[in-house]
Amino acid sequence: MAKDTQTPDLTRDDVAALIEILRKAGRPMTTDELVAALREAAARG
Repeated sequence: MAKDTQTPDLTRDDVAALIEILRKAGRPMTTDELVAALREAAARG
């Protein structure tokens, strides 16, 4: 996952994970929700 910085550098895998997260959610998500979901996805590998 991208490093914790003011302006994150998202990798191709990060973007793919975010798209999948949003598709599965089926609703708009807040930035905090997306960050938490991306961290969970990164922890799962």
